[in-house]
Amino acid sequence: MSLAAIISLFLQSCIKETDVELTTLLQEPKLVVYGVLDPSSDSVKVMVTKTFPVNPHQGIDLSDLKVDATVFLTNSEKTSTAEMILLHRDGNVYGCSQSQMDIIPGETYYLSVNAEGFEEVTAETTIPGVAAEWKETMLIETKVDMDGYYIDGHSFYGSWSKKINESRQFVSEISLIGRYDESGYYITRSYHKLYTEFESTPTDFIFESWPFHIYEQEDVEYGSWFQVERYMLLVSADQHLYDYILYFMLIEGINNVMDGGSFLDLFRGITPEFSNIEGGLGIFGSYLTDTTIIYQQTTND
Repeated sequence: MSLAAIISLFLQSCIKETDVELTTLLQEPKLVVYGVLDPSSDSVKVMVTKTFPVNPHQGIDLSDLKVDATVFLTNSEKTSTAEMILLHRDGNVYGCSQSQMDIIPGETYYLSVNAEGFEEVTAETTIPGVAAEWKETMLIETKVDMDGYYIDGHSFYGSWSKKINESRQFVSEISLIGRYDESGYYITRSYHKLYTEFESTPTDFIFESWPFHIYEQEDVEYGSWFQVERYMLLVSADQHLYDYILYFMLIEGINNVMDGGSFLDLFRGITPEFSNIEGGLGIFGSYLTDTTIIYQQTTND
């Protein structure tokens, strides 16, 4: 049964009226940390913020979420430690380069975050040693349902070996679109879709995407959106990141089913949360990727 079907059954079931006290809203603020290690990246970035009580009569002031912290990353032998510096004040993002700390597949890394008035936060992740790689890929011609009107399109098909069993895989579909506005400025937007359920054979996992249509620049009117890039990432994640993705998709599914998300705030604090952070909340994980490009276009400037 699909995630959407499970959520729909849940929403249609009998609901008992009761008072729920969200005790987490009464606790002292905790540090919230989001960091994911990628050996292919030139840098390491970690976002640090804090929890806050929900007040339905008052908006969120993002300045209240900022935290002055010290952030350290240590290697598995604990022979090297890098102090991260504040990169982006608006997002409270700390970082360091790989010249300060090599991020190596198969190695374990330890994170520690301290801020005045908060409990120390610690976490660890072991980067997958080997990345799953696309074994066979192809585009399959199909039809795309555009509100009852069907147009030509494609689905992406790919497979990878089950021998890569030290990590869990998911697929991230990335789509970059662009257009020129009335002033001639070039604007881009990116969208992503996550997949965690796959068919299998005795030797391989098999993936097929939802159908999509590519609007090429020469086929649309000036000012309309057109496809710039579309690609598929096969992600080999550590257990922390994989579990976080599953919880993320559950909450996103509830958001989509419940009237476009207009009632999602009713479920904050009730829907399951995943965290592998000691002393706080958040995610510290790692991953490896193998990317295949479906479509790439050079814009006509």
